[in-house]
Amino acid sequence: MAYYVSLFQLWEEWGIDLIKIDDLSDSYSTKYTVYPDGTPPYRQADIEGYAKAREIAGSDIVINGSPGRGLTGERVDKILGQLDTMRVSADVWDSWADVNKLFTPAKEYVKYANTKPGKYIDLDMLPFGTLKDKTNNPYRASRLTKDEMITSMTLHLIARSPIIMGGVLYKLDPNNAADKFTLDLLTNKEAIAVNQKGTNPRSFYDADNITKWVSDAADGSKYVALFNRNGSAANISFDFADPSIGLAAAETYNVRDLWAQEYAGSFTGSYTVNVPGHGAALYKIVPASNAEAVPTVNISTPDTIVHAGESETITTTVTNNGLKDVTQVEVSLELPAGWSAAPAAGNSNTIASLAVAQSHTIEWKIEIPETASVTDNSVSTKVTFNDNGTAYTKRTSTQMTVIPASIPEGFFEDFSNGKVGWTDAGAGTWTVADENGNNVLKQTASTAGTSTTRSEYRTTVTGKTWLDAIYEVDVRYDGASRNNDLTNWFTLMFRKSEQDNTFRQDTYFLYWRINGQLTLAKGPSGTTLGTYQTPALSTATAASAWHHLKIANVGNRIKVYVDNAPSPVIDVEDSTFKLGFAGVGSNASAWSFDNFVVRVDGDLVQTSGTYDLNAEKASDPDNKIEIPVVLFNNTVWNTYLIDSKGNQRELGLNDGDDYEKETSNYATTYKLTKNLLNSLEAGTYTFQIALSDGSHADYALTIVDTTIVNVDYTAPVTTDDAPQGWVNGDVTVNLTAVDSESVVAATYYSLNGGAPHAGQTVSIAEEGIHQLVYWSVDQAGNVEDKKSVSVQVDKTGPSLQVVLDKTGFWPANNKPVSVTAAVYSEDDLSQLNRIELTSITASEEAAQAGPLIQNADYGTLDTAFMLLASKAKDGSILIYTISYTAYDQAGNKTVRSAVVKVPHDQSE
Repeated sequence: MAYYVSLFQLWEEWGIDLIKIDDLSDSYSTKYTVYPDGTPPYRQADIEGYAKAREIAGSDIVINGSPGRGLTGERVDKILGQLDTMRVSADVWDSWADVNKLFTPAKEYVKYANTKPGKYIDLDMLPFGTLKDKTNNPYRASRLTKDEMITSMTLHLIARSPIIMGGVLYKLDPNNAADKFTLDLLTNKEAIAVNQKGTNPRSFYDADNITKWVSDAADGSKYVALFNRNGSAANISFDFADPSIGLAAAETYNVRDLWAQEYAGSFTGSYTVNVPGHGAALYKIVPASNAEAVPTVNISTPDTIVHAGESETITTTVTNNGLKDVTQVEVSLELPAGWSAAPAAGNSNTIASLAVAQSHTIEWKIEIPETASVTDNSVSTKVTFNDNGTAYTKRTSTQMTVIPASIPEGFFEDFSNGKVGWTDAGAGTWTVADENGNNVLKQTASTAGTSTTRSEYRTTVTGKTWLDAIYEVDVRYDGASRNNDLTNWFTLMFRKSEQDNTFRQDTYFLYWRINGQLTLAKGPSGTTLGTYQTPALSTATAASAWHHLKIANVGNRIKVYVDNAPSPVIDVEDSTFKLGFAGVGSNASAWSFDNFVVRVDGDLVQTSGTYDLNAEKASDPDNKIEIPVVLFNNTVWNTYLIDSKGNQRELGLNDGDDYEKETSNYATTYKLTKNLLNSLEAGTYTFQIALSDGSHADYALTIVDTTIVNVDYTAPVTTDDAPQGWVNGDVTVNLTAVDSESVVAATYYSLNGGAPHAGQTVSIAEEGIHQLVYWSVDQAGNVEDKKSVSVQVDKTGPSLQVVLDKTGFWPANNKPVSVTAAVYSEDDLSQLNRIELTSITASEEAAQAGPLIQNADYGTLDTAFMLLASKAKDGSILIYTISYTAYDQAGNKTVRSAVVKVPHDQSE
């Protein structure tokens, strides 16, 4: 076996596609016993060995074997289970007798191959062209007549036998009439399609030396082969309605002669042709209703969602399903502005001619710009071609929705740090106000309780767009009671195409009037998608209250929820807008907003929680851990519990002793059981949810035990050693937590609004202004108020340019010459600190004595000084180099220089 495997490995190195294993029959061996039924024996062990060796070698080389003749039944099935092609005939040479004897094994054995896709019978070689006998005889031409060659080739094609040319290929001369005939037979693409694309070949008539075969074409047409095995010409007919052929019923049938590569015409009932002795005919029969007069363009595309700034592959297939060959075929793509496309390497979008039933496939690379529109983009395939001087054009198109180069993660804003990262539009004014220690966003431009101010105010999250998301906000009406004034409303906008347009332009918007009317609408005309009536938001006798609004927009589905109700009050489908910005707005009166949230696939609704092991809290309904994760297109692959040392415990997918699972409204909630929680020691853990896209959601779990702690009502105190001001290198911030009354259980931090992490060391390498928020929890369950510190990193020196008003002196008269420098510098991050004149140097000693440099005040921004116009003592050019250094606030510095040259003579 090792030897056989090594052979396949060697053949793979040589690039071999097919091997022929001859003499697998044991007809002449006494080592093997003849089967009891008289069937000749064959080398089954060798066949199995070759097949197994190929498998072990990981090879896809085709195996053609000759196990001998006379095999039937399960033995053939077994052989074809291991070989790719099975020789079913004796050797074939260039005589009519040899060709004629192929019909019997072809008919008998093709039925076995038909049941095994990818397996074929082998009718031996085609003895065409220049041949040479096994003896030392000289080369000679094939003795087959042209009609006998057509018969041999036709039988090989219709029976799907491998087309193996038995002559000497390099001796085929296209300028020789006989050789050209042979080449035309071997390269006729329409005829070869019968062998490559026909299926279920079968003989449906065999009598009086007239044989008829048929095979199926993918488009419902049939390939029909007619053989006259007599010595003289004969008329051969077949009926289109013959059930053995299996043609679909039609009034007329188009008959295409594949050897002549032309249509014989349209016929009804039957078709008759005169076939010469020892000759054959090969046709494609097409029901007239199936045939088109022009090509059909098929286009396959990637997913309808593509990514800006990336390449996508699109495959175009052009197929001539017509009745005539066409020429001058050219394929092109029509793309949105800014997009580009070119055929991939090795592909051509021009075809000189396209025969009937022939296809041409082009693979394109489409470059999508980062600025591509996020709306539907039409990509059309255009095909132009010529038919006898008449030009035709056909098109087909597909729609592509573009996702921006980077899609932001989920978003949360509670306005605790003010209103940062929002873009305002409209006439309103937004402020952040403290209400009993909680910051809320207020729209205060209008006068509450009056109808004199009718202004519409909008604000959206800056620079962030979303595709599938859940949007949530808390809202309160702050105006006076006017519950019949329908112009008083608040709106939540999403999938908004632009940041600064009007709220109705190219966006979905949900607006809530103070009379309780809730309306989901879209677009400039405000087309209504759904409505719902809630109680009035404010009345003459009832004070205003906070309400919670949620929109789940996934794919084409939009669901609206009010005040945390489990079921949507509006549930519609619409596909007008695919992706865009999100924000809030209002009109005509005063409103307040808080807790604006955008949740995306894989987000945790809560990112951390604490569980107390104290037995006295076992029945406390709030002493629990429930972890909701948002799931749109993702699925959960696994769940893990990881302790602070990195030890991982697999919890699996199914409900059990570790958690219970509840699914509703795009969220799956993992409810950790008391059995699991009580089995843990006090400390920090991560409940990790592995998702199908390869990402994971991490929930920070803190286990405390207040039974081992004295009464403690004081939260820990955490400090940081973050550097003050700007720094020009990587920063490591150490967080130190102390608790005067118990033990610190965990310290958490969040960087730039990201997910919280447990830990006391934070590494920051990227340039920019970073916001670090941190807090600690003790074992008594006291949670420290969040603290924040700004870490400012700038590793890049300022830009600096030095331009002198003189670049050279002449004459070199040994007199001082005034020079003035213009110095330009800026720094995008930490800003410029200072610029200094660092040095002025001369390249050589001057020819004349005296001070070379005068009035230069180094260490300051001195831009005016005197340089001596003197030649160099050694006869070379004297070069003054004036250098400045710019420093930014982080300590980065940049040095730039300019030069003044004093030549030795004017020729320099």
